[in-house]
Amino acid sequence: MRKLYFILSLLLLAGYSPQAQAQCTGGSVYLSLSPTANWQTQGTIWAGDLLPFTAVAGVTYEFSMCPADGGSASFDTELTIQDAQGVPLAYNDDFCGVQSRITWTAPSSGTFQLLLTEYQCLTNTISSTVAYRSISPSTP
Repeated sequence: MRKLYFILSLLLLAGYSPQAQAQCTGGSVYLSLSPTANWQTQGTIWAGDLLPFTAVAGVTYEFSMCPADGGSASFDTELTIQDAQGVPLAYNDDFCGVQSRITWTAPSSGTFQLLLTEYQCLTNTISSTVAYRSISPSTP
């Protein structure tokens, strides 16, 4: 019987991963972001909001809920970047404490979406602020 419990415990542990919820999907389009080289902020966003932005291939984009960057939230945040069809491309949870930050380089030019969620891909009606910017590639 102990052997059975041991095997079941191993199976449970093998299936558990803190990144098992590796990306969130869904959301409702709220407003568009226009990243520039300087940090900007957009307040009055809620978990479940989709924030579309236009990206240029090879340019790096940063989106942050971290207070040091200008972001803020009173809940455990997750950030997911999706393509225009809603397919997740990048994800972050808990970069600075329970707040999230994504640094992502666009693989192609086009419209992408930032999805803010509360931990475990939840929505809420708690006002928060995302900080964001773009970083042009350096030329040698």
